[in-house]
Amino acid sequence: GNLKDADDPSTSIGAYHYMLESNIGKTMLEFQELMIVFQLLHWNGSLKALRETKCSRQEVISYYSQHSLDEKMRSHMALDWIMKEQESPGIISQELQVALRELEEVRKAGQELRFYKEKKEILSLALTQIYSDQVTTSSWDDQMSLALHGY
Repeated sequence: GNLKDADDPSTSIGAYHYMLESNIGKTMLEFQELMIVFQLLHWNGSLKALRETKCSRQEVISYYSQHSLDEKMRSHMALDWIMKEQESPGIISQELQVALRELEEVRKAGQELRFYKEKKEILSLALTQIYSDQVTTSSWDDQMSLALHGY
């Protein structure tokens, strides 16, 4: 890139420059968490969806700079994967296998694990939710069937 790209928020370098500027005074761990959130949003497809709704990179960065990677954010990302599963059954299991393989590879290589761990957590949460919904729905259907048959 060049210096013009760093000042242009529509470029990747410009977005990174904006993230650095907006995180002055924060710790390196806080900045690293923000970077992981953006990796997850990119992997999840959320950044593309936000771009399609005409959200600027600055708006997205400002919003996610104010939110930590917590259970609420993981749950939202898991819901995105549940919707993808409805469109393409089996996609969560496939992605989870990839995430587990990647996690093991980066662990063996001595690299940073957080992004891969978070992917695994989000996908596991989505699978757990789907499974618990199926069990609940199945139990509800069984109860309704018994009630309708007079038991």
